[in-house]
Amino acid sequence: YINNLIEAGIFVKIYGTGWNIEDVNPLYKFKTIIPVHGNNYYRCLREGRINLAFLSELNEDVYTRRSFEIPGMGGLMLSERTKELVSFFEEGKEAFFFNTKDELLKTVNLLLANKDIQVQVRNSAKIKSFNSGYDLDSRVKKLVSELNTIYEDNKYYNNVQ
Repeated sequence: YINNLIEAGIFVKIYGTGWNIEDVNPLYKFKTIIPVHGNNYYRCLREGRINLAFLSELNEDVYTRRSFEIPGMGGLMLSERTKELVSFFEEGKEAFFFNTKDELLKTVNLLLANKDIQVQVRNSAKIKSFNSGYDLDSRVKKLVSELNTIYEDNKYYNNVQ
């Protein structure tokens, strides 16, 4: 997918770990792939015009932590499409999705040509993330609540026997 964008003349910058620079198209303008952590990670999410989000086939991901970090930080997410992600974020309003290289390229070109869409989607996604409790604190509270419910159910069940 990334090589296809590079071949089409799209300026791409790759961050993170697990990438092999040898696999990247020779037209790639950078000679290294930089991992980013902490505040630099969040700065990259906010400042990137488009943040591509790929899912692990090995893990059979239908979403990842980045699926919530990018919109939550006010980034514009363009991700592989899954029914789960489409249920979290409205396509074209809060995020964009793709299934094929051609769809990815077409969407990237649309977004790069229209700064207004970029701004609207960023704002809508950030609001959606906040209002829907997609932040880490809200997710932890929900997990603790569910664990407490399981504990209470088991406590009752164990006392009945």
